[in-house]
Amino acid sequence: MLDLVIRNGLIVDGSGLPGRHGDVSVRGGRVVAVGGRAGDAHRVLDATGRIVAPGFIDPHTHYDAQLCFDPYAFPAIEHGVTTVVPGNCSLSLAPLRVDQRDAFSSMFRLIEEMPAAAFDAGVDWRWGEGFGGWLDALAENIALNVAPLVGHSVLRMYVMGAEAQVRAATADEIGAMADLLRVCLDAGAVGLSTSFVDIDETYRPVPSRWAAPAELDALSAVLGERDAVLQIVHEFYDTELTIARVEQLAELSLRHGITTTLSPLFHSDANHDGVARVMAAVETARARGAAVWPQVQTRPIDISFTL
Repeated sequence: MLDLVIRNGLIVDGSGLPGRHGDVSVRGGRVVAVGGRAGDAHRVLDATGRIVAPGFIDPHTHYDAQLCFDPYAFPAIEHGVTTVVPGNCSLSLAPLRVDQRDAFSSMFRLIEEMPAAAFDAGVDWRWGEGFGGWLDALAENIALNVAPLVGHSVLRMYVMGAEAQVRAATADEIGAMADLLRVCLDAGAVGLSTSFVDIDETYRPVPSRWAAPAELDALSAVLGERDAVLQIVHEFYDTELTIARVEQLAELSLRHGITTTLSPLFHSDANHDGVARVMAAVETARARGAAVWPQVQTRPIDISFTL
């Protein structure tokens, strides 16, 4: 007997095929059959008039702080998101030294427009300094899947201290960052994020923007060792710079055998031609065998600003 049957829903499975009515069968916490008429089950959910689809993966989130006090990541879960990827834009809650928390939190709050009171009330730092500790703390109370990135900026802060926002790293410091990245990946990080655009509360470039190309290359080599992903925030406001980043990602992907993704790629009437040129560069890279994936918004741009 099945554990669960979701009965008579309109199944949209993500394959691109038209939706079809049928049942979804679950046993032992796993989907064992999709479509057709399922047998008896301990529990039956009537999905008549509803769509049954796989949970959505949101590849670019900043739920890092919110997950500490909201295990459901509202409102994402209400829209069908069952997997979130935090740690984007070079920022993650770990690894981070105790004396770096204030600097990090002000940087994170500025970029995410998060009130200080909300951050301070929700993030208790009970996990200490390490990435594995943060994941263990999340696992105590979490309702969805979390595939976290480790932030390049916090790697630099951990290894270089205040110098992370002053200069390029030395060879020894790059080696220390590479070792720390390995620890984070072994603890459960799925990749590394870096940013070429973000600033802190004093309008200084975030630490990842001070890295020389050799540093990102060395960290990408570690990603290749662990079959992990590289995410970048590129200069999305400039088509030429975006194309250059696509080409840089292609080289890193081919050299180290990694999957890379850049975000955001905004599409609008104003930059239709620019997006077409970027996508042409992506297709050229992929034809060479590189794994370069832009992240594109799913709706028209309606970003609001306050003064």
